[in-house]
Amino acid sequence: MKSLIFGLIAAVAGAGIWAADAPAPTAEALAGQQALAVAPTCNTAGARNPHNGFFEDPSRGTPTGAQAEITVRGSTPCTSSFTYNYVMLYERSSAANDWLQVGYRKNGIQPTTHSGQRNSNGSLYDWYGSHVYDGDVHTYRVHDTLSGSGAYALTAFVDGTAVMSYIDSDTNPHWSGGTYLEFSQEAYYLPSNVPGTPSRPATIANMTYFTPSGTSGYPVDCGLINYVNNNPSHWGHSFTSCDTQPLYTSQPY
Repeated sequence: MKSLIFGLIAAVAGAGIWAADAPAPTAEALAGQQALAVAPTCNTAGARNPHNGFFEDPSRGTPTGAQAEITVRGSTPCTSSFTYNYVMLYERSSAANDWLQVGYRKNGIQPTTHSGQRNSNGSLYDWYGSHVYDGDVHTYRVHDTLSGSGAYALTAFVDGTAVMSYIDSDTNPHWSGGTYLEFSQEAYYLPSNVPGTPSRPATIANMTYFTPSGTSGYPVDCGLINYVNNNPSHWGHSFTSCDTQPLYTSQPY
């Protein structure tokens, strides 16, 4: 989702996520827990799309791609919400609202799956892939595969396989101003528990950005990204290195 900064912090009791000291469940056990989870009721009158993650510093240059290895962890979205861990590329224009992102997503009590989303001038399209399980690590990438050739051809990859794309002319004002990158968790509504716990986090590792000069990526440095947490009473992160950051629910609802 497009980066939206909210200050609302809900404090509603509800279902928790797996205990921090519990062993990682098997794939079968995880699927059962996901199917049977009891989610708290969403506060639909509250703010939407709170984030827990990393956003490019606006003073830095224009990247053409973002990639990271993201660990899958369980989560508890409220009843009509989702949780999402992803990498994203989105346009800089304040007048537009376009993006392409890919990662893993959980809708309500449904199983967690690979997922991507593009927004083209207000028209949303969601892609869903196979189920993912606790402890899996997948490489997600969004890249302008025609960088420098006079058009934007933004492609989303899961473990090296292209799964969806966004093609647009660079003369379109929605992209002519350049792009930003993002590595983040998100929920649609609160109270929702994003993936991970402090001892079993949903780590976003080896965060990488790409430049127009080629297809080789560069490790994210601490000056490139800013940490944003719109729900600090319940969500958090731990610093490992500039390009590897564990994210999690610190205080379950």
